[in-house]
Amino acid sequence: MQYPSNTLRRMSEVLDALKISSVYHEDSETFELKDQKLIILEDKSCYKADYLRQGQKVILIFPDGTLTFLSSDKTEKPVFIMHCKNCEKYFFAERVHRMPILCPVNETHSVSYFAKEKIPGWFGEENDSIIEAENYDDHLLALDNADTSKLDSVYNKLNGKPKYICIDEDTLQKIKDLEKKYPNMKDVIDYMLQNANASRLKKNGALSFKPFVLLGGPGCGKSSFARDLCMILMGKPPVKIDLGNDVANFTLSGSDPAYKSSSHGLIVESMFADSDGRPTKNPIILFDELDKIKGDQNHSIETIFYSILEKSNSRRFFNNYLGINVDASGINYIFTANKLDGIPAPILNRLKIFEIKDYTHEQLRDFVLDNFYENWLESSGMLREFLPAVLSEEIRNRILLYSNDNPRSIEDSIVKVCNETLTTDPETNEQIALFSPRELYLGWKKFRGSPAISKDPWKIPEVDFFSGK
Repeated sequence: MQYPSNTLRRMSEVLDALKISSVYHEDSETFELKDQKLIILEDKSCYKADYLRQGQKVILIFPDGTLTFLSSDKTEKPVFIMHCKNCEKYFFAERVHRMPILCPVNETHSVSYFAKEKIPGWFGEENDSIIEAENYDDHLLALDNADTSKLDSVYNKLNGKPKYICIDEDTLQKIKDLEKKYPNMKDVIDYMLQNANASRLKKNGALSFKPFVLLGGPGCGKSSFARDLCMILMGKPPVKIDLGNDVANFTLSGSDPAYKSSSHGLIVESMFADSDGRPTKNPIILFDELDKIKGDQNHSIETIFYSILEKSNSRRFFNNYLGINVDASGINYIFTANKLDGIPAPILNRLKIFEIKDYTHEQLRDFVLDNFYENWLESSGMLREFLPAVLSEEIRNRILLYSNDNPRSIEDSIVKVCNETLTTDPETNEQIALFSPRELYLGWKKFRGSPAISKDPWKIPEVDFFSGK
């Protein structure tokens, strides 16, 4: 039968699959479910007042698979599809607030929800996977000396229904907040916000963006920004590849497992499953120092870029280690470079370029220095309670004076000023530093930081009850 719309065609398939008896009336473009005294229609204008007089309820079906009951005044209420385990019947019902539910057929309490408000699988079930599993067993049989247990371990980390990096309101706000930390990255942040908002309209909500390169001089924050962005989006650092270290193409695509030092490659590693057992379809890979790529060496990584940066090619990206194709089309890529010289034109044509300016003195003083100070406290394991919670203007200016506004010299300048201001509190005999004379005069304890608390979940400390410690 020819239906006037895909929605009605799909509805007929749903009714057939659920074995719900129905009659389609072509003149009114409605399905009649005589057993349940229901009319299903797509267009409100097809609603007839005599449906209610005949004791029939009306259900409106929407193009996205949503179902609503339609009352005489055209107001809508959600529809629930119910299933009876005893009689194996499906039926439509209004929202039920209490269980158990009485089956209208056999009048037993054996009913459960099948679907709430929306028909599951309405758009079809896609074969969403990362690996082409059918060739994997053949690849194993062809290997004589390889350790297949290692291959199975890699295979299992890519097998199963994948998950996606998706964007919620909290993530959007964290991306916006990056501008406080990286004021010279506004254009990049705006670009990411645009893509993040667009991803929320996708069926699977997956974040995707055109590969881009952060182009700027040393110390402008390219690598640290990329890492912080990935931490927000993925909750972990990205797979990072330093192109200044003569990276060979099999570093990405994997090498033959017959070799003793074979590897699975970083393309598949970026998609490995976490503790939840589900691989990630759209992770982020960071390529550092693109301008140092060497295209004239054997096994140059340059040839791989022509495959992975084109989605049509990367859908069937061959992994030499597993001997099968993997779908790498969802992977997102960020590059950094100090200059464009030396980067092959075919690669640049595939990238969006962001020119990152150096920090101004004001940006360093008002925003960036706080980031350097926090990183120094964290990485050096400093006792925060004997140092300022926030650096004073006088200390900030001295640090930037010694560093000559060069970000790469800021940490050394912090250490220098720390040594210059190191002093002993006469009352407690404690060593303190980085406090300005004004703060010392007013009482340094008013300006000091709080001891850092571990980010690990708290556990009951082990106590030696015999020693009392």
